[in-house]
Amino acid sequence: MLDDKGQITIEFLFLLSLMIIIIIVTVNYVFYENEINMALNAAESGAMEGAVVDSVSVYTINEYSQINSNKQLSHPKTVKIINISYDYIGNYSSLNKPTIRIQVTASSNQKLSETEKAKLSQKINTRVRRSIVYTFHNENSTDVGNYYQCYSDNYAYFTDDVIWV
Repeated sequence: MLDDKGQITIEFLFLLSLMIIIIIVTVNYVFYENEINMALNAAESGAMEGAVVDSVSVYTINEYSQINSNKQLSHPKTVKIINISYDYIGNYSSLNKPTIRIQVTASSNQKLSETEKAKLSQKINTRVRRSIVYTFHNENSTDVGNYYQCYSDNYAYFTDDVIWV
C-alpha cells in the first residue's frame, strides 16, 4: 500500500504530538503529588518521633526524685499517632507558595491533662515541621529549634494543634 498523499505521516505526527502533550501534563501533575507525598511521609516520621521523644528522658537525681514521688514514672504514657491529614488553605504571602495545613490525630493510654496535651502537641508538631525541613534540605533557611517556617520547592506547610481522641 503506497501513501501518495502523506495521510499516514500526518496522522502519525498528530498522534505523536497528542501523546507528548499528555505525557507533559501527567509528569507535571505527578511531580507536584510526589512532593506532597514526600512531605506527608516526613510528617508521619516526625509525628512518630515526637510521640517517642517524650518517652525517652534523662533525669538528674533531683528531677528523678521529684518525678518519681508523683508516680509519673511508674505509669508511663504511650502516645499513638492515629492519623495525619492535610488540606490546602490558600497562598502563603511572604513565600508566594500554596499553603498546606497538616493535622495530626493522636491518642494516649492515659488520661492527659490539658497542659500535658499542649506540651505533647508542641513536641509532635515541632518534630513534624523539623522532619519536613530536613526532607527538603531547608535547614539553613528556617528558624532552627521551632521550625515554624517549613516549606518545599512548591509548598509551605503549617501544623495545627494535635487532635486528641
